[in-house]
Amino acid sequence: MAASSPQPAAPPGWLDLNDGVDTSFDEGTSDATRELATGVIRRTLTDADQVTQLIRQGANPSCVMPRLPRVEYALLSLVIDDVTDYTIPSIWAQAKSNGWLHPVALPRWPSSALQDAVMTALVDGGADINAAGADRDATPIRVAVPAANMTAVDHLLHRGVQLHGLLAMRLPEWEKAYLTATADCERQLLAICRRLIQHDSTLAADEYPGGFGLAHSAAIKGGGRFSQSFINQYLDLLVANGADIRAADNGRNTPLQVAACWGSPYVTNWLCRHVPADDVNRGMPNSPTSTPLAMAAYRLDSRIRLLEGNGIGEDGKEDIRTTEIPNLKTVIRTLLRAG
Repeated sequence: MAASSPQPAAPPGWLDLNDGVDTSFDEGTSDATRELATGVIRRTLTDADQVTQLIRQGANPSCVMPRLPRVEYALLSLVIDDVTDYTIPSIWAQAKSNGWLHPVALPRWPSSALQDAVMTALVDGGADINAAGADRDATPIRVAVPAANMTAVDHLLHRGVQLHGLLAMRLPEWEKAYLTATADCERQLLAICRRLIQHDSTLAADEYPGGFGLAHSAAIKGGGRFSQSFINQYLDLLVANGADIRAADNGRNTPLQVAACWGSPYVTNWLCRHVPADDVNRGMPNSPTSTPLAMAAYRLDSRIRLLEGNGIGEDGKEDIRTTEIPNLKTVIRTLLRAG
């Protein structure tokens, strides 16, 4: 699916620019910056010369405007097309109707060549390739990866984008049951991860301060939204390039404990086949009974109790009934077999 393919309609649960997304500007934003940012997010720019001219007129190429509520994206990030047919979220915004975060289906550029030309004009005009000041999840590389946009990833790598300390290969963020990756999207995402490893194999062992690494992240993000085949290949890629799947973070949680707690059946399945049997039954250093199985059981009980109360809406309860509880039951069965 190239950036020039026909643009699909926004699927259920996604927002578009005409459906409750506030793209207003801060007071004092220059007219040139407003015009540049609007041209980017609405894809009304027709060539790179318009970008260059607006920058010469005083537009700020490194602005983090317009501010999509609760998430400040660098303008360079908003240039990047989603080429997953709006299957894997890469841009999020708070809906004006209910205040919840939803994935956003931005328009597409007529071609990947125009996208690349606009990125080039912004960076040549002074845009920060690392988007210092933007939210970490809203930097260009963290948008380009879940968007499965190889053209953008290659552009950023060529420009020397910062990769370490960002978990650039982290699996995409999503929580809603209506978001499930297709086989085609999984192939695209794996190709992006392999491209990043080809560029710098040490990215597989990248982590946030506190020891939270890519395997920990996969344990949270891989809660049934990806296939078992994808999870197998993704984690195999990490291990082959130096990731420690048994490492505990500063909270003393291993990836297996995180996967059990968050109800990630496919990550749990893979880990139970790749860690020593003792790890399956091991508790926390300060709480020996807090084994992965105990964590999953506690989480399951808490989800059932939520269904019985009035603390969440019907949409949330539906996700618990149809996704979280079945996933946790699968995790528990896997741990019982492995332990």
